[in-house]
Amino acid sequence: MNWLLIGLILFLFLPLPVSITLQYANSMIAVYIYHIKLPLNKKKHRNYIKSKKTIRNLKDKYNFDIKRFIRILRNTKFKPFLFQNLQFKYGFEDCAYTGLFYGIISSVAAFMPPIISIYFNLKKYKFTIYPDFTNKILILKSKSIILVSIANVIYILIFIFLCTKKINLRRHSNGRSSN
Repeated sequence: MNWLLIGLILFLFLPLPVSITLQYANSMIAVYIYHIKLPLNKKKHRNYIKSKKTIRNLKDKYNFDIKRFIRILRNTKFKPFLFQNLQFKYGFEDCAYTGLFYGIISSVAAFMPPIISIYFNLKKYKFTIYPDFTNKILILKSKSIILVSIANVIYILIFIFLCTKKINLRRHSNGRSSN
């Protein structure tokens, strides 16, 4: 019985690494989880209209306070850990545009770690830019390892539950609820 309890505690609190790779090249997106390519279907589903109505009904019943959720996540230390490696290879046929775009990308890349650190504990972040001054090319590759435990998931789900308010649907036009 003690071994089962110790195993359960280890399973709940030990972080498990999740390896995700996103790649965009030649107008194609590829997603890999643990080096297994996920199939991305471009077919439109017939149930799209039904799911859109269901989402609208849920939005009418519940109100999610995103500002409160971000404030709670920013101040907590129980976020999943993230190791991020971004590679961006681009090029225009004109050297002047490629050089100008390099400066813009470098300045935008400086703002990404604070935004990512709202949702994750950012342990390693690397952003590499490869300009190609002769060819017209665009390749973006992102390799991420997320260390998440079951306890982290439960903790964040509790935050989502706390930030979701149920709206009383039986209201008069003057704003008072009917009893």
